[in-house]
Amino acid sequence: MGRIHLLNQFVWPDAAPTSIYSEQLADELVALGESVSLVGTNGHYRQLDRPAPRSELTRLPIRRFPRHFLPGVFLEYALTARVFRRYLREQVQPGDTVVATSAPPSTPWLIGTIRRRGAKAVYRLHDYYPELARAVWRYPDFVRRGLRRAWDRSLARWDAVLKVGENLGYRGANARVFPDWAPFQFTEAERAAHPVRPGTALYAGNFGYAHDVDRFLPVAEQLRAEGYRIVARGDGPGFRRLPEWIECGPAFPDEAGLRAALLEAEVHLIAAHPDFQEALFPSKVWNSLEAGRRLVSSGFEGVMASELARFQREDHRGHRRAAALAVQAIARG
Repeated sequence: MGRIHLLNQFVWPDAAPTSIYSEQLADELVALGESVSLVGTNGHYRQLDRPAPRSELTRLPIRRFPRHFLPGVFLEYALTARVFRRYLREQVQPGDTVVATSAPPSTPWLIGTIRRRGAKAVYRLHDYYPELARAVWRYPDFVRRGLRRAWDRSLARWDAVLKVGENLGYRGANARVFPDWAPFQFTEAERAAHPVRPGTALYAGNFGYAHDVDRFLPVAEQLRAEGYRIVARGDGPGFRRLPEWIECGPAFPDEAGLRAALLEAEVHLIAAHPDFQEALFPSKVWNSLEAGRRLVSSGFEGVMASELARFQREDHRGHRRAAALAVQAIARG
């Protein structure tokens, strides 16, 4: 039985959303009896103290740059792709399976190296970058079409592309939807220890280029008019545009603090951007659904709004096992 190599730019102890989902997927595969290597770099996105994953962990060294320095971000993408290719050439054997995520966005082109190693290839599509990159630079439509064609051609060569939402732009024949899940599972004792604080609305996580501040603020203002205290904890360029009446602070540094805040907030705020409906699906939704709190959204339109409505109707608790079983079926097929 071959080994499963799960590649993501950030890994424990870093707490990028793709890092947390990758380690939890790896642990689920270990629980299913698979031999798993979780592979990333020493890059840094966000802190969140939490237990180490159970799978074997490899951190490949690269030069790191500040997250807010965009040229450095793109250089880290290139450096990560280079060390991933070296790892694939040196560590992957015929019959193994490689699971790569869209962190960094250069990973679709790892498929050539994976095929030369005689391994199977699964792509976990969290972010569809031909659309997501437009949040940083609104490049012309002909560039957009060219990027989509390039990405789609590469993704079509993978054995399977597991999308986190139907709204993501890639729709090749090998695409299947396996949504994310709630990284936290709250016990009854935990819920009793952190009862709801009425009149509190929380935004927790990244407020990036693909989140529309102009649509978020009227929603927050309406809650404020209803007497809610608005708290925003996280990072990203959107925080610089939030007014003083929103109580802003850094991302929670540890899991205990974040879990408590999610349970105690009566309302959970989530933001999207209607111009980037095919780019991503906000992962922060899942912990809010697990907490059972009222979701108040902004910027969700079209296919992204449809996905949000569908996910609110479904039971999310089996998503992690379903994704792991899909990977296992490909690895053993």
